[in-house]
Amino acid sequence: MSYPTDDETRIVCNMGEEAGGKFSQPDPSLSSKSTTKNASIYERWMSEVDGTVPEVLLQRSSLNLTSLKQARKIIEKGCCSLNGTLVRIASQRVLKGDSLEVYPLDETWQQEPCTILYEDEHLYVINKPAGIAVDEESLIATQALQVPFFLVHRLDKWTSGTLIVAKNEQAQFKLENLFRQRSVKKQYLALVDGIMEKKQGEIDVSVVVKRRRQGELICGIDASDEKNKALTRYKVILSMKKVSLLLVKPKTGRTHQVRVHLSSLGHPLLGDTQYAVSFRSMYRPYRQMLHAWKILFSHPFSQKNIFIKAPLPQDFDKLATSIFGEAFQERLCEL
Repeated sequence: MSYPTDDETRIVCNMGEEAGGKFSQPDPSLSSKSTTKNASIYERWMSEVDGTVPEVLLQRSSLNLTSLKQARKIIEKGCCSLNGTLVRIASQRVLKGDSLEVYPLDETWQQEPCTILYEDEHLYVINKPAGIAVDEESLIATQALQVPFFLVHRLDKWTSGTLIVAKNEQAQFKLENLFRQRSVKKQYLALVDGIMEKKQGEIDVSVVVKRRRQGELICGIDASDEKNKALTRYKVILSMKKVSLLLVKPKTGRTHQVRVHLSSLGHPLLGDTQYAVSFRSMYRPYRQMLHAWKILFSHPFSQKNIFIKAPLPQDFDKLATSIFGEAFQERLCEL
């Protein structure tokens, strides 16, 4: 089963409609009006005092900070580096003579709506916005789905894009089997830090849970592990300004797999402060730049191919356009 051409996509859509399915187009009026700042180094200086990072930031008058809370927010969003390494813990100490960098904090990001891309009597395919966790309570709050519904697979909270949701337990069971058999094909778009030397490749190494930090799972690669094998294929689409646009095809579905695999190559996702040690580029988006763009699967009841493409969220689209210009949309049309 391969991804359809534009003509084949229309045939697939017609097939879905014949089976009672509906393909929806997002309402442009519902989209947020967020913008992504074109980041540049706001401040770079050598500390003249000792103290915790927030204390040193607060004393830097040109940052216009009025509280330690504001300083901690800069750290939380990955906008502060100490001696070239991202600051992760607010209590980290700064010594006189240490080098600090602070990037602009993007405060323009807004939550986008959850939209239904396809629906029939058995399932939904939704365009999950970044910032929404894949759990029952969070998805009910979007008011996009009718209760009851049943989860089939997951996306990270700050990853956007295609998500299949079952309408009944029988559909859930059948769809879970498709994922278990690796019959569901997925393609992601990713903006990663740095210019990748290899223009395409695969990462074949297990991804395991290492620990928890501030309530979040932290995963990593483990070449000795045999139980959690993970395979990710990627292709570089564009490279410019110390940023690369990738088409990513995960063949397995481990927790944080794409994020961990790309970080293991030294090219973390832009905005992924959890797995980046440092960033080469100047861009500091509000969240990790990963979008579950396309999904292709055999309908569990009709066996017809369902192919769905999720429109890009505004923050991803605007950031990519600001980096690559017109070439971004031109290359997407070729994929």
